[in-house]
Amino acid sequence: MNVPPADQHQAAAVAATMPAAPNLRAAWLAELAAAVHAEAACKTRPLDEFVVPLAGRADVARHVRTAATICDQCPVSTPCLTLGICRSSGSEFGIYGGHSPEAVRVIARTARAGTHTLVSRWLTG
Repeated sequence: MNVPPADQHQAAAVAATMPAAPNLRAAWLAELAAAVHAEAACKTRPLDEFVVPLAGRADVARHVRTAATICDQCPVSTPCLTLGICRSSGSEFGIYGGHSPEAVRVIARTARAGTHTLVSRWLTG
C-alpha cells in the first residue's frame, strides 16, 4: 500500500508551501528532510534499499515493492512523499512514501496540470 490519494493531495498541498526564494527553499527542504528522517521507518536501513536500481523494469518493480513494505509502516510516509514531490525534478532514483520515482513525478505533474491547485501555483509560479 502506498500513500492513499487523499494523502497524496495533502502532500502536494504541503509542497505548495515551499518558499519561492532559492535560499529559503533550500532551508525549507533541509528542515523537512531532517524532520522526515528523524521519524522515518527507513532511518536505520541502508540507503540503497530506497534507491531504484538501474536494472530492468521487473527488478525496479520488485525493489519498489520491497521498500514500500517498510514505507507502509512509516509514521511519516506522507511528509516523505511531500519531500519527493519537492525534489521531483532532480530525484530520478529515490523512493518516497512508498512511491517509485516515476509515480512521484506523475503526482508532481498532476499538480502542475492543476489537479492540486496549491501545488500548481508553486510549481508554475
